[in-house]
Amino acid sequence: MESDAFRNQLGAKFVFGSALNITGSDYADMENDPKAAMMLDFFLSSAFTTKGGKANENTDRPKGKYTLQAVAANDGNKLAMTWELDPEFVNKHKGSKEAPGPTWALAQQMSEGKIPSIAFFIDADICRA
Repeated sequence: MESDAFRNQLGAKFVFGSALNITGSDYADMENDPKAAMMLDFFLSSAFTTKGGKANENTDRPKGKYTLQAVAANDGNKLAMTWELDPEFVNKHKGSKEAPGPTWALAQQMSEGKIPSIAFFIDADICRA
């Protein structure tokens, strides 16, 4: 998939869940999850393309919060960012079991009592703005 190749050209690793408690050995055992990358892309694209009012005034505009870690996975050269998506946005786009929507996996996290979140990791020495 072309967009997946673009996302990973700098070796970013996308996963469901928070980056906060990931250790170096946890990180080594984790696989990049293209579905997590696509879901984060959907969320951010929706945020950039939905115009009109502040997030709390426009119910179509996604809400969420993010946490940046300057040191991640016990590695001084690794950065991480965790995005927590608003449950209302997740539910609105989850689809159904027969026809899963773009936030289906996050809705499953919520059904397990987890916060709907996606994290990505990247090496600081190759990260560029």
